[in-house]
Amino acid sequence: MLINFFNYDQLPTINVNTTSKNILDLMAFHHLNMLAVVDEQNQYIGSVDKQTMQKNLNINNLTQCLNTSTKVTIYNHQHILELVKFFNKGGFAICCVINQDAQFCGYITLQNLIATLNYYLGLHHEKNSLILIEVNPNNYMLSQLANIVEINNAKIIGLQIFENLKTQKLELTIQVNVQNINYILQSLYRHQYVVKATFNSETFDQNYQSKLDEFIHYLNI
Repeated sequence: MLINFFNYDQLPTINVNTTSKNILDLMAFHHLNMLAVVDEQNQYIGSVDKQTMQKNLNINNLTQCLNTSTKVTIYNHQHILELVKFFNKGGFAICCVINQDAQFCGYITLQNLIATLNYYLGLHHEKNSLILIEVNPNNYMLSQLANIVEINNAKIIGLQIFENLKTQKLELTIQVNVQNINYILQSLYRHQYVVKATFNSETFDQNYQSKLDEFIHYLNI
């Protein structure tokens, strides 16, 4: 999923002639620490942050306060997972999205990202189940897992892979489109897979909500 498929957050932009007071008022009203600065053609010029504006209350032009660093921007043709890395590395709660011509497209907040990840990971489906499997890297064959699931009248609709450096094994979280996974589990056991945990749609939602809460806490937002 590319970033240009996002529904951008409807938040204001400013220009170089916007006063410090107006900027701080906008930030307070929208609970923001940063705003994008654009010109008459909606060209992205840079951004200003709350701390800088509080130190420069009497300036008449924002040019000297602009942050032109690319650390607060991301391109709309990038992948959603690049946005995850953006928030993780930068520690921001909001980012500015621009296109290849530096036209301002909109904002994406951390909460918007979480909501979109919910859809991207297929968590909006109600009748799904999760199966957590542990395998040796040399024994991992996606085709075999897909075959096991499909011969039991189900489909893999999501797959996340985590490399456990302590155990030197892969932990596979397989998302399937059925709630009753008894036959799938029996087939996995016959093929000597180690099933560490399973979740139906009810526990599935609770587990991922917990993970999302941990993710936000990790970013210290």
